[in-house]
Amino acid sequence: MKYLKCGLYVVTFLSVAAIGLTAEAGPLVDVQILGSTTYSATASGYTSTVIASPGTTVYYAAEVQSKGIGAQNGSKTISTITYGTDGILSLSFNLNVSSGTFNSDSAVQAPFTDSGSNVYNNGSVTNSGSTLSGVVGSINTQTGDKPQGVSSNNAPTLALVQLGSLVDGSTAPSYVTGAYSTTSGVFKINNGQAVNGNSVTVSSGDPSGYYEFDELTIAAPEPASLGLLAFGGLALMRRRRTNRSGVAKV
Repeated sequence: MKYLKCGLYVVTFLSVAAIGLTAEAGPLVDVQILGSTTYSATASGYTSTVIASPGTTVYYAAEVQSKGIGAQNGSKTISTITYGTDGILSLSFNLNVSSGTFNSDSAVQAPFTDSGSNVYNNGSVTNSGSTLSGVVGSINTQTGDKPQGVSSNNAPTLALVQLGSLVDGSTAPSYVTGAYSTTSGVFKINNGQAVNGNSVTVSSGDPSGYYEFDELTIAAPEPASLGLLAFGGLALMRRRRTNRSGVAKV
């Protein structure tokens, strides 16, 4: 019986250790896809959920930032964040809308449109209706631009990569999702030096899972009948709270 218990303890310990190792292999870069029914050149006021009827133009933005201190992926761990040396230098991704069509105004934003040794097509976008493929951007540090996604306070901050719009195509919720594309990219961590693996190369498709994409949800507004039903329910509840003397209870 003692051997059985000991065996169970060992198995439990190994299981917990395995779970811990799995949990450590997380993303080091976050891409947020945000939207609004009102255009903003800086994506001001854009959120992760937009209420829009079918046929409505929804403006979207893709913004990127470094993960915080402690984020780990395999042998790569973010232990420090330094403005000017850490952050995203180049990246590529695809966007897909589950129900709708992207307009032709989708464009990569500066400084991800700069030219330089690590630039791929100066910020290209290929539009095939429901998919934007090969969204590519790169920073040219030789012209004074800094890696993006890290603030002057040495903390993660969202940096605008792409702006555009789409036409929502369904009364059911639509989703704009992202995934890393085929063009390799580079980001830097831990004071950005290319030693000890601090300059991280993301290969085609991001097999290591360095990038995480947060989707945009486009939901239809509630029908007016549901709104009236909810209002009627509240009125009924208030009537039931009224005592026999006709005075509403607080």
